[in-house]
This record gives sequence, structure tokens and C-alpha cells, in this order.
Amino acid sequence: MCFMNLLMINFRKATVEDVELFFDWVNEEEVRKNSYYTDTISYDDHVRWYMSTVASAQNLMLVFLWETNQKPFGQIRFEKNKPNESVIGISIAYQYRGKGLASRMLAMACTYYLSLHPNSKIIAYIKCENQASLQSFQRAGFHSKEELLINGVQSYRLLFP
Repeated sequence: MCFMNLLMINFRKATVEDVELFFDWVNEEEVRKNSYYTDTISYDDHVRWYMSTVASAQNLMLVFLWETNQKPFGQIRFEKNKPNESVIGISIAYQYRGKGLASRMLAMACTYYLSLHPNSKIIAYIKCENQASLQSFQRAGFHSKEELLINGVQSYRLLFP
């Protein structure tokens, strides 16, 4: 029997001290496979991207933690691409996937983000082959599934709210 859904999770804003953690997550095999850029990310490129992203007022990066021990297990980031529109991304450490955490994380993060930016729309882009991710986003309240081609890959575009 799995009691994972009974565990409490929380989040905090990412800081410069999280650069190594995000580097480990971004280069995990499944994360690379489900990204639109599938090559391994070099450490130098990651540090440049991470430091500019975490410092930008246009972006929000959240680290999700277990409430009991504050151990990080995943992240969600929002990148503003238009004045009232942001793109969301998520990754979860491989050992915690498939446990129903993604939809809870997404719902919590979107609620928080919209409390800061109440007139925003949140957009998710998901490869059509990534059905687990699609289901997580839909359980979290994303809708208006639209198919489109992104970088030659058949994908879904979903909206929240």
C-alpha cells in the first residue's frame, strides 16, 4: 500500500544555491527525453542559464520539498513569454515519479503564480508521446488541449485557467 498522497509537500523559491540540484535534474535521462532540446546540458551552459533565470523578474522557479524533512524532490518554473502569459515547466526526481505528485505540484504552483499575477494565463507545451505528463497537467486543471508542431515534434498546448 502506498501512502505517498498522504505526505505533505511544500515549496519555496529557487535560489542561486540550488544550481547543482537543478543541474542534476535537468540532465536526468527522462527529463532530456521529454524536453524539446534533448542533448545533455553542459555545466557551464546550465550555470549561465540558471543564474540569469533565477535573477530575472520575468521568471519564477520553485523547488518542491517534503514537509517532514525539507528534502527537495522536484521543481516548477514559469517563464513569461508575453505580458500576461507564462510557460510552465516541471520535473520530478526520478525516484518520485509515478506517485501522483505532479498534479499536486502543478495545482499548488499555478495557484501561487496566479496570486502574484492574477491576469495571467499559464501555457504548457507537452510532447504528444508524453501521456503521463499530459494526464498530470489535465488533473491539475489545464484544458483546451490543442495539437501543434514544435521543433518538428507533435505536441499539445494546454491552458490554465
